[in-house]
Amino acid sequence: MMYKILLCCSSALTTSMLVANLKRECDNQNIEAMIWAVGETGVSMSWPDADIVLLAPQIRYFKDLIEKEVNGQIPVQVIDGMDFSTLNAKNILKQAITAIEANKSGK
Repeated sequence: MMYKILLCCSSALTTSMLVANLKRECDNQNIEAMIWAVGETGVSMSWPDADIVLLAPQIRYFKDLIEKEVNGQIPVQVIDGMDFSTLNAKNILKQAITAIEANKSGK
C-alpha cells in the first residue's frame, strides 16, 4: 500500500527537511510512501491527493480550518512538538500510518 502524506507548515521550509528524513525512514522500513510539504496556502490544492495532512506545531491554529475543508475524508493531525523539533521521522511516520489505517478502517 502506498501512503500519501502531506506535511504543512507556514512556509514549507522546515517541513522540507522533515520530508527528506521521512523518505529515508520509509526506505529503511520498506514502506511505500509519497511525502511532500506545502505552506499553509497550498493545503487547499494538495489535500485531495493525500491520505493525511500533518501540521507543524507552529500552525496548530490552522487545524480546525483544514478539518472543515477536508470534511472527514482524511485525518488532519498536529505533529508532536518534540518529534518535529528533533525531526524524529520514525515517530512521525508511525503517527501518520496509524491515523491513515484507522481512517481507512472507519475507526
